[in-house]
Amino acid sequence: MPAPLFSYCQNNPLKNVSALERLIMAVEPSAITDTALSGVVEYAALILSGLRDLEPRGLADSYVTQVLGYIDTKLVEQVATDPAKSASNDLNELAVELLHSAAAIGVVEEITPYTVEELTEIINSSDVDFNHAILAFTIGYAIVSGEKDYGSLLMHILMNHKDEELQTPYEWMDAFLLGLLIHSAWSYFPDATDREQQFILQHYFYYAIIMGVPVQSWLNVAFAANPKLLPHILMQKLSSSQEVIPENSGLSSSADFVNVIRDYMSAVNQNSIPTLAAEKFLGKWYGNDAQGNQYRLWLRAALGTAYRLQTRNL
Repeated sequence: MPAPLFSYCQNNPLKNVSALERLIMAVEPSAITDTALSGVVEYAALILSGLRDLEPRGLADSYVTQVLGYIDTKLVEQVATDPAKSASNDLNELAVELLHSAAAIGVVEEITPYTVEELTEIINSSDVDFNHAILAFTIGYAIVSGEKDYGSLLMHILMNHKDEELQTPYEWMDAFLLGLLIHSAWSYFPDATDREQQFILQHYFYYAIIMGVPVQSWLNVAFAANPKLLPHILMQKLSSSQEVIPENSGLSSSADFVNVIRDYMSAVNQNSIPTLAAEKFLGKWYGNDAQGNQYRLWLRAALGTAYRLQTRNL
């Protein structure tokens, strides 16, 4: 069922892995007669096996966590409770999520990434169909391999994406691929052109954070790779942000992120104890329920990173 983008950012990767393990243990492979359930079990096993075999890859590991976070936690826990009695629609939906998640973390042996030439053709032609699973695999490959040609092409796709309203409903696949593309953009950030870096900062800073992208870490990689890249220059770009953020967890009203940054910096910079000023500012945002706390956590991370950029203390 379509939902606002924020709804897809509140799943729990650890709970998802635990539920997948329970699901595998609850099913006897020889007793499976349902095609959808067979797919669920196959892809769940691929993901779990892949996680055990993955070598530590530094920042690329955060991408795997992000991918696992897109699996619908309520759905996978519901199916894991009694796989054999799960509704066909639920099994089909979960099979799609698990297949594409497995592809995105590179554990589906039958899939190979698009070549640079194939991806270029897809981008430049409206008549060329593309396969979602292969695209997900390609994005993961680009992030892990760090190949610059892929990074620039995937940036092109993201730069053509139209900014949506807070309550715009997304299908799972659209939210999933958008999240992967945003992570790809940040992994490419250290090698991006000045124009591309400006676009990323102004359109996908806050949204990258809610999607689990380690923005501050990628900024540090960029500074290490390019000594001429200065924090205050990037802060100037961020200070012209085009992003809109929710004022409440119900998404009924919004605020321009550029104004939120300005007000936050004013409050923090005028106080002799910046940390207290920051928490006082954040305390005025969202409710104290679990959902409100999640939105406040995202805002704290976004504004905290912006503050460290301004103070050159990343």
